[in-house]
Amino acid sequence: MISTKMLYDALQLAEASYTLMDIGNVSPGDDAGLRDALKDSDRQGAFSATQAQALVDSWSLVNHRPDTTSGFSETLFQQKGSPSDYVLAIRGTEFTREPILDLGLSDLGGVIFEGVAISQIIDLYNSITGKEPVRLVQRLAEHEAKAAPSFGTKIF
Repeated sequence: MISTKMLYDALQLAEASYTLMDIGNVSPGDDAGLRDALKDSDRQGAFSATQAQALVDSWSLVNHRPDTTSGFSETLFQQKGSPSDYVLAIRGTEFTREPILDLGLSDLGGVIFEGVAISQIIDLYNSITGKEPVRLVQRLAEHEAKAAPSFGTKIF
């Protein structure tokens, strides 16, 4: 059963994934940079100072992949105090920032006409399999080499 805390964390991390962490180059493990980005409206940050601090107190940034040419973007977070718990937050449609790419090509051109946003699925697959420069699985392995089979056991 999903607890209120798990739901709260999932919602906070989903919102955090819309922050443009590539602007200002927020690095993995950079709590101050992450906190600042989450509050910065110029980087699409929508957190109050209290919300940003609460997220940084509980979660670390492991990896951020900004928008690809298909509009796909992902952010991987690791729970502090529980190093085997990760959350991969994937951005949804960004109506105001990327209307042509997200709404036009991915949603209308992909989901509506084809049933799926195939270009974004390919980007996700390439990221997970390490076929792109941003190697999500490799970064996961660096953080959890011994317990790799257990990652992903928590699904929000």
